[in-house]
Amino acid sequence: MPEKELEKGLVLAFLPRVEGEAGIRSFELYLHHGLEGGLAAEVHLRNSGLPVIEGTFACQPHDTVRIGALPFDALNEAPLFSFGLRSADGKSTHRLELKVRPKSFFKKLAGCSWLHSQAYLYLLMAAWPPAEAAGKEEWKKLGHNWENRTSRARHERLLEKARMQDFIDLHAEKLFKSTRGKSSHEILEAQLKSFEAFLDKAVFHGLDRIYIVHGHGKGRLRREVHLILEEYPHVLAYNVNYNPRFGMGATEVILK
Repeated sequence: MPEKELEKGLVLAFLPRVEGEAGIRSFELYLHHGLEGGLAAEVHLRNSGLPVIEGTFACQPHDTVRIGALPFDALNEAPLFSFGLRSADGKSTHRLELKVRPKSFFKKLAGCSWLHSQAYLYLLMAAWPPAEAAGKEEWKKLGHNWENRTSRARHERLLEKARMQDFIDLHAEKLFKSTRGKSSHEILEAQLKSFEAFLDKAVFHGLDRIYIVHGHGKGRLRREVHLILEEYPHVLAYNVNYNPRFGMGATEVILK
Protein backbone atom coordinates (compact mmCIF):
# COMPACT_ATOMS: atom_id res chain seq x y z
CA MET A 1 0.00 0.00 0.00
CA PRO A 2 1.47 3.43 -0.95
CA GLU A 3 2.91 5.34 1.98
CA LYS A 4 0.85 8.44 1.02
CA GLU A 5 -2.37 6.52 1.75
CA LEU A 6 -1.00 5.56 5.15
CA GLU A 7 -0.07 9.17 5.86
CA LYS A 8 -3.64 10.37 5.23
CA GLY A 9 -5.65 7.58 6.85
CA LEU A 10 -6.25 6.24 10.32
CA VAL A 11 -3.56 3.61 10.75
CA LEU A 12 -2.78 0.99 13.38
CA ALA A 13 0.98 0.34 13.56
CA PHE A 14 2.89 -2.52 15.17
CA LEU A 15 6.45 -1.36 15.86
CA PRO A 16 8.66 -4.42 16.49
CA ARG A 17 10.98 -4.52 19.51
CA VAL A 18 14.00 -6.73 18.86
CA GLU A 19 16.14 -8.20 21.65
CA GLY A 20 19.48 -9.47 20.34
CA GLU A 21 19.49 -12.93 18.81
CA ALA A 22 16.06 -13.66 20.30
CA GLY A 23 14.51 -11.55 17.54
CA ILE A 24 11.18 -9.79 17.91
CA ARG A 25 9.89 -10.11 21.46
CA SER A 26 7.02 -7.60 21.41
CA PHE A 27 5.31 -4.79 19.50
CA GLU A 28 4.61 -1.20 20.50
CA LEU A 29 1.13 -0.27 19.24
CA TYR A 30 0.41 3.15 17.76
CA LEU A 31 -2.59 4.91 16.18
CA HIS A 32 -1.70 7.46 13.51
CA HIS A 33 -4.43 10.00 12.75
CA GLY A 34 -3.96 11.35 9.23
CA LEU A 35 -7.62 12.38 8.76
CA GLU A 36 -9.34 15.74 9.13
CA GLY A 37 -10.59 16.91 12.51
CA GLY A 38 -10.07 15.58 16.00
CA LEU A 39 -11.08 12.06 16.99
CA ALA A 40 -11.63 10.16 20.22
CA ALA A 41 -10.72 6.51 19.77
CA GLU A 42 -11.99 3.97 22.27
CA VAL A 43 -9.79 0.89 21.87
CA HIS A 44 -10.34 -2.65 23.17
CA LEU A 45 -7.89 -5.43 22.43
CA ARG A 46 -8.90 -8.96 23.37
CA ASN A 47 -6.69 -12.00 23.16
CA SER A 48 -8.08 -15.48 23.92
CA GLY A 49 -11.15 -13.74 25.33
CA LEU A 50 -9.16 -11.71 27.87
CA PRO A 51 -8.86 -7.90 27.56
CA VAL A 52 -5.26 -6.85 26.93
CA ILE A 53 -5.73 -3.14 26.18
CA GLU A 54 -8.68 -0.94 27.09
CA GLY A 55 -8.71 2.83 26.92
CA THR A 56 -9.83 6.00 25.16
CA PHE A 57 -7.27 8.08 23.29
CA ALA A 58 -7.62 11.62 21.95
CA CYS A 59 -6.15 12.07 18.47
CA GLN A 60 -5.61 15.37 16.66
CA PRO A 61 -4.79 15.47 12.94
CA HIS A 62 -1.26 14.15 12.26
CA ASP A 63 -0.99 12.81 15.83
CA THR A 64 0.69 9.48 16.50
CA VAL A 65 -0.54 8.05 19.82
CA ARG A 66 0.88 5.04 21.64
CA ILE A 67 -1.95 2.79 22.81
CA GLY A 68 -0.03 -0.09 24.42
CA ALA A 69 2.14 -3.14 23.75
CA LEU A 70 1.58 -6.68 22.56
CA PRO A 71 3.85 -9.71 23.23
CA PHE A 72 5.05 -11.45 20.07
CA ASP A 73 3.46 -14.77 21.07
CA ALA A 74 0.03 -13.11 21.33
CA LEU A 75 -0.13 -13.04 17.51
CA ASN A 76 -0.72 -16.79 17.57
CA GLU A 77 -4.12 -16.19 19.19
CA ALA A 78 -5.34 -13.89 16.36
CA PRO A 79 -5.95 -10.88 18.65
CA LEU A 80 -9.16 -8.94 18.06
CA PHE A 81 -9.15 -5.12 18.09
CA SER A 82 -12.38 -3.15 18.54
CA PHE A 83 -12.46 0.59 17.82
CA GLY A 84 -15.17 3.06 18.75
CA LEU A 85 -14.52 6.34 16.92
CA ARG A 86 -16.14 9.69 17.66
CA SER A 87 -15.51 13.11 16.11
CA ALA A 88 -14.50 15.93 18.43
CA ASP A 89 -17.93 17.57 18.03
CA GLY A 90 -19.71 14.26 18.75
CA LYS A 91 -21.72 14.41 15.51
CA SER A 92 -20.07 11.45 13.79
CA THR A 93 -19.41 8.03 15.26
CA HIS A 94 -18.30 4.70 13.85
CA ARG A 95 -17.32 1.28 15.14
CA LEU A 96 -15.06 -1.31 13.53
CA GLU A 97 -13.16 -4.46 14.38
CA LEU A 98 -9.90 -5.90 13.15
CA LYS A 99 -8.72 -9.47 13.69
CA VAL A 100 -4.97 -9.78 13.21
CA ARG A 101 -4.10 -13.00 11.41
CA PRO A 102 -0.49 -14.24 11.57
CA LYS A 103 -0.57 -15.41 7.95
CA SER A 104 -1.13 -11.93 6.56
CA PHE A 105 0.49 -9.92 9.37
CA PHE A 106 4.09 -10.41 8.24
CA LYS A 107 3.23 -9.20 4.73
CA LYS A 108 2.33 -5.75 6.09
CA LEU A 109 5.85 -4.56 6.88
CA ALA A 110 6.40 -1.08 5.40
CA GLY A 111 8.40 2.06 5.90
CA CYS A 112 6.73 4.38 8.38
CA SER A 113 7.86 8.02 8.26
CA TRP A 114 5.91 9.04 11.36
CA LEU A 115 7.67 6.37 13.45
CA HIS A 116 10.99 6.79 11.62
CA SER A 117 11.20 3.03 11.25
CA GLN A 118 9.67 0.02 9.57
CA ALA A 119 6.47 -1.30 11.13
CA TYR A 120 3.54 -3.60 10.37
CA LEU A 121 0.71 -1.33 9.23
CA TYR A 122 -3.08 -1.68 8.97
CA LEU A 123 -5.16 1.02 7.28
CA LEU A 124 -8.32 1.27 9.38
CA MET A 125 -10.01 4.17 7.61
CA ALA A 126 -9.19 6.16 4.47
CA ALA A 127 -11.73 8.96 5.09
CA TRP A 128 -13.85 10.46 7.87
CA PRO A 129 -16.76 10.25 8.22
CA PRO A 130 -16.88 7.02 6.20
CA ALA A 131 -19.40 6.75 3.37
CA GLU A 132 -21.61 3.70 3.90
CA ALA A 133 -20.78 2.05 0.56
CA ALA A 134 -17.07 2.85 0.64
CA GLY A 135 -16.89 1.82 4.28
CA LYS A 136 -18.41 -1.57 3.58
CA GLU A 137 -15.76 -2.36 0.98
CA GLU A 138 -13.01 -1.12 3.29
CA TRP A 139 -14.16 -3.31 6.19
CA LYS A 140 -14.40 -6.31 3.87
CA LYS A 141 -10.70 -5.84 3.15
CA LEU A 142 -10.10 -5.98 6.89
CA GLY A 143 -11.85 -9.33 7.14
CA HIS A 144 -15.24 -8.35 8.54
CA ASN A 145 -18.11 -10.83 8.37
CA TRP A 146 -21.20 -9.12 6.91
CA GLU A 147 -24.60 -10.78 7.30
CA ASN A 148 -25.51 -13.07 4.41
CA ARG A 149 -22.07 -12.59 2.81
CA THR A 150 -21.34 -16.28 2.99
CA SER A 151 -23.14 -19.46 3.80
CA ARG A 152 -22.86 -20.79 7.35
CA ALA A 153 -20.46 -23.51 6.24
CA ARG A 154 -18.14 -21.01 4.56
CA HIS A 155 -18.42 -18.72 7.56
CA GLU A 156 -17.30 -21.51 9.89
CA ARG A 157 -14.42 -22.36 7.57
CA LEU A 158 -13.26 -18.75 7.56
CA LEU A 159 -13.37 -18.65 11.34
CA GLU A 160 -11.38 -21.89 11.58
CA LYS A 161 -8.79 -20.53 9.15
CA ALA A 162 -8.53 -17.27 11.11
CA ARG A 163 -7.90 -19.19 14.34
CA MET A 164 -5.35 -21.55 12.80
CA GLN A 165 -1.75 -21.00 13.85
CA ASP A 166 0.97 -20.99 11.20
CA PHE A 167 3.13 -23.42 13.17
CA ILE A 168 2.97 -26.66 15.11
CA ASP A 169 5.25 -27.54 18.02
CA LEU A 170 6.09 -31.26 17.89
CA HIS A 171 7.94 -31.44 21.20
CA ALA A 172 6.57 -34.41 23.14
CA GLU A 173 5.63 -32.28 26.14
CA LYS A 174 3.36 -30.23 23.85
CA LEU A 175 1.52 -33.31 22.59
CA PHE A 176 1.23 -35.41 25.76
CA LYS A 177 0.29 -34.59 29.32
CA SER A 178 2.86 -37.23 30.27
CA THR A 179 5.20 -39.46 28.27
CA ARG A 180 5.50 -41.97 31.11
CA GLY A 181 5.20 -45.52 29.76
CA LYS A 182 5.46 -44.45 26.13
CA SER A 183 8.27 -45.76 23.96
CA SER A 184 10.30 -43.47 21.71
CA HIS A 185 8.66 -45.18 18.72
CA GLU A 186 5.15 -44.40 20.02
CA ILE A 187 6.11 -40.79 20.63
CA LEU A 188 7.61 -40.42 17.16
CA GLU A 189 4.48 -41.92 15.55
CA ALA A 190 2.26 -39.47 17.42
CA GLN A 191 4.50 -36.55 16.44
CA LEU A 192 4.41 -37.48 12.76
CA LYS A 193 0.66 -38.08 12.84
CA SER A 194 0.12 -34.60 14.34
CA PHE A 195 2.47 -33.09 11.78
CA GLU A 196 0.69 -34.68 8.82
CA ALA A 197 -2.72 -33.59 10.12
CA PHE A 198 -1.45 -30.03 10.52
CA LEU A 199 0.08 -30.07 7.03
CA ASP A 200 -3.18 -31.28 5.47
CA LYS A 201 -5.14 -28.63 7.34
CA ALA A 202 -2.74 -25.87 6.24
CA VAL A 203 -3.17 -26.89 2.59
CA PHE A 204 -6.96 -27.10 2.98
CA HIS A 205 -7.10 -23.54 4.32
CA GLY A 206 -4.71 -22.17 1.70
CA LEU A 207 -1.82 -21.16 3.96
CA ASP A 208 1.29 -20.40 1.94
CA ARG A 209 3.93 -20.62 4.68
CA ILE A 210 4.06 -22.73 7.85
CA TYR A 211 6.65 -23.73 10.45
CA ILE A 212 7.31 -27.15 11.94
CA VAL A 213 9.00 -26.86 15.35
CA HIS A 214 10.96 -30.07 15.94
CA GLY A 215 13.88 -28.84 18.03
CA HIS A 216 17.47 -29.99 17.70
CA GLY A 217 17.96 -33.25 19.59
CA LYS A 218 19.51 -36.09 17.57
CA GLY A 219 17.69 -34.97 14.44
CA ARG A 220 15.52 -38.08 14.00
CA LEU A 221 12.22 -36.22 14.10
CA ARG A 222 13.55 -33.57 11.73
CA ARG A 223 14.69 -36.22 9.25
CA GLU A 224 11.31 -37.95 9.30
CA VAL A 225 9.52 -34.64 8.81
CA HIS A 226 11.73 -33.84 5.84
CA LEU A 227 11.09 -37.24 4.27
CA ILE A 228 7.36 -36.54 4.38
CA LEU A 229 7.87 -33.06 2.93
CA GLU A 230 9.89 -34.50 0.04
CA GLU A 231 6.91 -36.62 -1.02
CA TYR A 232 4.10 -34.18 -0.26
CA PRO A 233 2.67 -32.80 -3.52
CA HIS A 234 1.76 -29.35 -2.19
CA VAL A 235 5.23 -28.50 -0.82
CA LEU A 236 7.11 -26.03 -2.98
CA ALA A 237 10.24 -25.76 -0.80
CA TYR A 238 11.47 -26.00 2.78
CA ASN A 239 14.49 -24.91 4.79
CA VAL A 240 15.94 -24.88 8.30
CA ASN A 241 17.30 -21.34 8.23
CA TYR A 242 17.44 -19.29 11.41
CA ASN A 243 14.05 -17.85 12.31
CA PRO A 244 13.58 -15.06 14.90
CA ARG A 245 10.53 -16.85 16.32
CA PHE A 246 11.93 -20.39 16.57
CA GLY A 247 15.71 -20.11 16.26
CA MET A 248 17.30 -23.03 14.44
CA GLY A 249 14.89 -25.67 15.75
CA ALA A 250 12.21 -25.38 13.08
CA THR A 251 11.62 -26.08 9.41
CA GLU A 252 9.98 -23.38 7.30
CA VAL A 253 7.67 -24.85 4.64
CA ILE A 254 6.51 -22.99 1.53
CA LEU A 255 3.25 -24.38 0.17
CA LYS A 256 1.83 -24.11 -3.32
